[in-house]
Amino acid sequence: MRVRDGAALAPPLLFEQLFDRWSQAVVVVDGRDEIVFSNPVASRLLKYEQRDLQGTSLSALMRLDRADALCKETLIKPLTHIQELAVLLKRSDGSPLAAEITLEPLALGKSGNHKILIIRELDQRLAEEGLLAGLHCINADQVRSMPERIDAMLELGLQHFGMSFAVVTSGKSDQWQVNWHKLRAPGQTFVMPSNCEDSYCGYVVNSESTLAFNDVANSFLAKEPCYGLNPLGSFLGGPIRVGDEVIGALCFGGIEARAEFTPADMRLLQVLAEWLSQEVARDRQTQGWQQRERLLQEQAVTDELTGLFNRRFLQESLQKELRLARQTGREVTVAVIDCDHFKQVNDTIGHVGGDQVLKAFSECARKRLRRPDVLGRWGGEEFVIIFPQTPVAEAMISLQRVADAVRHLSLPGDGRLPPLTLSIGVAGSRISESPDQLLIRADTAMYQAKQAGRNRIEVCRQAKH
Repeated sequence: MRVRDGAALAPPLLFEQLFDRWSQAVVVVDGRDEIVFSNPVASRLLKYEQRDLQGTSLSALMRLDRADALCKETLIKPLTHIQELAVLLKRSDGSPLAAEITLEPLALGKSGNHKILIIRELDQRLAEEGLLAGLHCINADQVRSMPERIDAMLELGLQHFGMSFAVVTSGKSDQWQVNWHKLRAPGQTFVMPSNCEDSYCGYVVNSESTLAFNDVANSFLAKEPCYGLNPLGSFLGGPIRVGDEVIGALCFGGIEARAEFTPADMRLLQVLAEWLSQEVARDRQTQGWQQRERLLQEQAVTDELTGLFNRRFLQESLQKELRLARQTGREVTVAVIDCDHFKQVNDTIGHVGGDQVLKAFSECARKRLRRPDVLGRWGGEEFVIIFPQTPVAEAMISLQRVADAVRHLSLPGDGRLPPLTLSIGVAGSRISESPDQLLIRADTAMYQAKQAGRNRIEVCRQAKH
């Protein structure tokens, strides 16, 4: 890194402007191996006050009894290019710090050559990499369902952050709800809030930002309803976004207060929230596909006018029912129905009115049949009913109920139409009979009903063979 000559700020102020807000620990060392600047993150990591670090020799931070001589030499000698190394440092309280350090030369013109040290706790990096690797495994596991993947992600977060419970919520205000929650220990309790305003997650959703409290009791949340309901020691939560919309929150809570959350913790929470966002978006897309697929399937088997099954579905259903009847020895009954004098209906009130009559008949008949019965439109004003595993005598009871109800339908046309009546032909299945053969016999019986004066039910009386 090079800073031009004649910079307006003296080095300490310049370093502060450059590095104070960094989320990583930064230390600047001059050519004499003395620390001339440390940002707040570095001070917390090394457990020094910022003023105490300034003027300290870099060698003083080395664990001389454990330090590798080559690492020490690399840290102290002048740099010409960026280098990385792993070293064991010593905190102010004497505790060891396994760290990964990136060294970068800093040319300050007349102020001399300096080195920038970006220090990262090695254990923390390994923990972060472990979390990301675990998240990758969860994401790659397509055998697990979405709830199972989210449950595994929550467990991963609980272990990494050392928290007691995790919650995923969606919606705002009256649409708010808890979608998933996970407790780390079976004996722990967590009261589920009944509304967004009484929840910690509600603050995350409303602020649309990541919130972290290492000591909730000494924060403004201690005066809020959420604390009265669940008096947490620590809390970490981030928004879940799909596109530009905040759709919920991912939150972790701890029973006890803890050390301050690090910038790395905040980043990893954002990673988990973004992963959740992708899961939700993928689930929404899948649901959209499934909904469109169901719609296409319904359109493929549904009559557009009446909403009943169409001819194709009736043929497929009859074939399946006859195959089952041969296995069980039970009879299948089929009825072919024709609405009497329907040409007169169209001539009197028009085809639009005729369509209304067909819809009225369809709804009336559907309500009078049993759940297993299959009612569909065969074409025009003809309909077919399949009665699975039902003898003719039992099907006749349902058919008579339909015919009686239809005669009392309220029809369009301001009283110009006579009551709607039906000619119905019925046939019971025979062994080894094809669907077409059974339908032809029922259709023949229907025409016999018409020839006999309409408004009646005729059964194909031919003996079974």
